[in-house]
Formats: sequence, C-alpha cells, structure tokens
Amino acid sequence: MTRATHACHHGAVAYFSAVIARSGADWRAVDVDVEDAETLDELAELLKAARRDGPVLAVLEREDDWFALVRVDGDDDDARSFVSDLAATEGGHYGPLLAPVGDLDLVEYAHLRTPPATDGVEPEADVAPYALDDPLETDVVPAGTAPNTDAESDVDDGDEPLPDVEEPASVVAPAPWAGDPGLLDDVGVAAHELVELVDAGEGDPASVIAALGERCGFDDLLDALR
Repeated sequence: MTRATHACHHGAVAYFSAVIARSGADWRAVDVDVEDAETLDELAELLKAARRDGPVLAVLEREDDWFALVRVDGDDDDARSFVSDLAATEGGHYGPLLAPVGDLDLVEYAHLRTPPATDGVEPEADVAPYALDDPLETDVVPAGTAPNTDAESDVDDGDEPLPDVEEPASVVAPAPWAGDPGLLDDVGVAAHELVELVDAGEGDPASVIAALGERCGFDDLLDALR
C-alpha cells in the first residue's frame, strides 16, 4: 500500500500501489501486498481473500507513464481490469502481470477504443465548386458546365484512359488503453468518462487517479496512503 521503488535497466522507477475496498458508501484500506502476485490471476486471488461485503480495487501507478485498476466483486467472479497505456507497461516491473489485460476484447466498448476515421478536411465556405474534366488536367470547369464525355476528344488514338485514383482513407490508431473501462460504472465513473479522463490526462496518470478518486470517493484515502 506504499510507494515502492524498483530497479530496471532505465534506472530507479517509482511505482505506487494501493488496495482499497468499498463498504457501503465508504472506502477503506486493505492490507494486501501486490508484490506477492506475479500474475493477474494471483493478484485477483489476493484481492478476493481480502474481500468482505463489497468490491476490492487495486490501484497501480507508474509516475508520468501509466496507471492500472484491478477489481474483484465476488469469490466466483473474474477480475475486471483496466490499463491506461498497455504498451507503456511492457518491460517494466508490472508488465508481465498486466499483459493479459490486452487480450480482453469487449465489443460494447469498441467505439471508445477506435473512433470513426475522418479525413480531417473541412469544406471551405463561400468557394464555388469546380469539376475536373480529367484527373491530370490543370484547367478547371465551372460548376454547372456539362463535363466532356467525348472520349475521342480527350484520348489520342492508341492511348488508354487513365484509371480512377481513389483517395486513401484516413486511419485512426486504436487508443493505447486496454481492458474494461466500465469497471467503475457503479461507483461514480461511466466508461466513456474514464476514457475521456485518460485522454485528457495523457502523461499524468496521477492526475487521472485523483480525478477518479474525487468522483468515486476515495481521493482522501489514496492521498493518505501515498
């Protein structure tokens, strides 16, 4: 439940970990050492063992890099997990433990992970439209003028018309987060709100955890555990 420092090939890296449990409307600290877990399943079992009557939540954070949440609700339920930037955990102390979160594919949240692609080009106002008679022609034809459909006037004998060239569609890369963004739905933060906070707090995971704490009611508790 305390800040820990682990050695890695980049030098000393500070991690913060805390385990808290909800009882009624309040949260309390739980004495669980996440360092005893080497896998996500082992961490889930530790959280289940500490559970009484409400959900248990593990909060993991690496300064200026990423945060992760792991929640259990019942002895027979699977753990629900969320990582703000899964790729950033690779090679770190918690990388192997959190790697399975990337295998979780929840269809109901696919629209949050990969937003619709757009070309990013807005039409200009007050500009008369033009039509090109040929993709390679430099002369433009004012709108309202019938295009030249006489192939013989545009193509010399023995030449073939150039094929149509399609504009490449814009590609939007999937968001870096992984897991279940709805794991705090019932305690104050909807899935889309969690994703929005992650997007707004990129590079500052502590600020996102603080915002989550304010909305869910465990901000003072985490501050005390730090």
